Amino acid sequence: MKLRTFPESTVRHGTISGHREHQDRGELPCDACTRAKSEYDARRRSAPEQTRKARMYARAQGRALRDLRQRHGEEYALLYAQHKQALAEETP
Repeated sequence: MKLRTFPESTVRHGTISGHREHQDRGELPCDACTRAKSEYDARRRSAPEQTRKARMYARAQGRALRDLRQRHGEEYALLYAQHKQALAEETP
């Protein structure tokens, strides 16, 4: 497998987002990012109740958003389009 190379300036080494950035680029994560991911996973495994609650709340949030989209579809679509446009204008 050939690994792609990219400028390093966008990777935040030693972080979970850095680990994900490496993966998104098709790279093997560096040692610092691998260590950060391992520590993150260990923290999650050591607090299963907190993780379970977080998943439960995320599921509830997703269901609430789904219900709002169903009840107020046109308004949701308009708001979504406005936010997408605003973000597109912010991005260089």
